[in-house]
Amino acid sequence: MLNVEGLIAEGTVSNIFCEGERALYSRAGVGVLDGITRELVISIAKKSGVRVSEGRFCPSDLFSAGEVFFTNTTSEIMPVSQVEQVSFKVGEVTKALHALYKER
Repeated sequence: MLNVEGLIAEGTVSNIFCEGERALYSRAGVGVLDGITRELVISIAKKSGVRVSEGRFCPSDLFSAGEVFFTNTTSEIMPVSQVEQVSFKVGEVTKALHALYKER
């Protein structure tokens, strides 16, 4: 979902992450609540050496990502395979964070 400015906000019951250019990206400051699982994934990513960038991102940032996943309490870390006509792979960052999340 996008906010009123057209920036990536969240899924209907989840937070969204994108991976690209050797960093994990998550939105911040776009008028939505932070999720508990989102915060845990960010913490795990940072502790494992993954660079995390929180900010304001537009749909073109999402479409150029190498990996995309959602987080929420029920689904934990859920890879996204396609948004509109753009397909994404379940990549190494998603797999590694999922394994570390399960360990935690």
